[in-house]
Amino acid sequence: MNPITASTPKPRGPRLPAFVVPAQAPTRSLRELAQIFKLLADESRLRLVLALAEEGEMNVSTLCGMLHTKQPAVSHHLKLLNLSGLVEFRRDGKHNYYRLESELVAGLLQYLSSETAHDCPAAPVDQFVLPRRRK
Repeated sequence: MNPITASTPKPRGPRLPAFVVPAQAPTRSLRELAQIFKLLADESRLRLVLALAEEGEMNVSTLCGMLHTKQPAVSHHLKLLNLSGLVEFRRDGKHNYYRLESELVAGLLQYLSSETAHDCPAAPVDQFVLPRRRK
């Protein structure tokens, strides 16, 4: 047995995902990526993105009901996500229907959901949401 390979520690923990970058994917600067991560660091916006990733296209009132949040707050968060290019919308009459637009975020969420499914089968998304702090 080779003494050099015997003493080399093996890596621990899950491996990082190998993302396949789509041919049409926009090239983003580090500053733009940092801004995306800042947007997703907010619990409300992350819950919105998770809901859109799970359910597909939804209108604002449906999102309000799912997340138990008031309409102005949901609309504000969706506007910020839209300006960053993470979600897109279409108008149908009086309603706006939002959908997840970023393939990078969709791929990351798919990877995270598959990893949590291995660790804890059938774990609801709400289980991973921290309770709100009281002011």
